[in-house]
Amino acid sequence: MRFAITAVALIAATAAAAADPRPGPDLVYDCNMGDRPSFFLNLTRHQFHFVDHEGVLNEGLSFNFRTKAGYLVQMDLGDTDKLHFNKPRRVRGWGSVSGPGGSQGKLESVLCIRMR
Repeated sequence: MRFAITAVALIAATAAAAADPRPGPDLVYDCNMGDRPSFFLNLTRHQFHFVDHEGVLNEGLSFNFRTKAGYLVQMDLGDTDKLHFNKPRRVRGWGSVSGPGGSQGKLESVLCIRMR
């Protein structure tokens, strides 16, 4: 009986922690590229936020995400493992924005500053 109560309590605590919307120890960067509005990269949750677009941040050799309007934002911020583990305060790199029709944007400087 005591084991069952402990198991239920553990499941409830895990579910509550997963549903907790408060910011935790996430690794979040505020990034600027060209004259565009800032965008935010949450590396812990693999999410991006750009103006009114939110979604999945893809990681590979570089970071990229696609907005709801179909624009593809690609960034080379260096070694992705170093970002995750070293958590530098500032990161400089390069990026581009491709149009919805597949047009390749010009290469622009990217500056990201760690928020937390």
